[in-house]
Amino acid sequence: MLQSPGKRPCLLVIGYPKEIKSAQAKKAHRHKIIRENPEALTADISHTGGSSNLLLYTDNTEAWHRAICTHYDHHRKRGICSGRQIVIEDIDKDSPPLTVNIYHNGTIMFQGNEASLSSVQDDFNTIKALAETEKQRQEKTSSEEKSTTNPTAQPPGEQLEEDQLLGDHSGHSSQLETRVSQMRDNLSLQEVELVELKELLLSNQTSAESTQQLRDQLSQVRNELKASIQELRGEV
Repeated sequence: MLQSPGKRPCLLVIGYPKEIKSAQAKKAHRHKIIRENPEALTADISHTGGSSNLLLYTDNTEAWHRAICTHYDHHRKRGICSGRQIVIEDIDKDSPPLTVNIYHNGTIMFQGNEASLSSVQDDFNTIKALAETEKQRQEKTSSEEKSTTNPTAQPPGEQLEEDQLLGDHSGHSSQLETRVSQMRDNLSLQEVELVELKELLLSNQTSAESTQQLRDQLSQVRNELKASIQELRGEV
């Protein structure tokens, strides 16, 4: 077990107002106090005035779980309802073991006799320092995973410029598609007109003068059709 440097931490003591009588009301009051003082070692005072257990609240129970397991050499881990439990056996061989309940809601509860709870107070600064080291390790690992997942992430300025270029290109593509669609419609109309002219030329009911006019119109439509095809190819 690691030795704790420095003096004991300041112990926050929870008292219960007279109007708080039920077990549920006391639990809510206790949880409110420790949440308002995160990672501060807190004593829960029983009706007889003695310290029944020590508490703290954290938003990183995994870091504290690892810190406690690192600090105490001889321990056993097991599951409990709504959390995990660490049973520590290397404080006092002649006394019941110290148990640490780590709940999913962020509450950590140290339970034991007076000697074991006193030992927790002595070692708390070291345990807390181990928890802080674990938090830093977690942050570093998370940062490395993010950089591995997205190694080619661009600076905000470059990303904005790229988004603007993509937006401009998208707008240009939309205009091009509209233009091509209009030209295709025009080609379809010209093709229909060309077919109608051919049918008239093949008819025997037209005069020589009318036939020449139709031939001229047919030639004009053909020229317009060729020009439209060339323009369409240029747009694409």
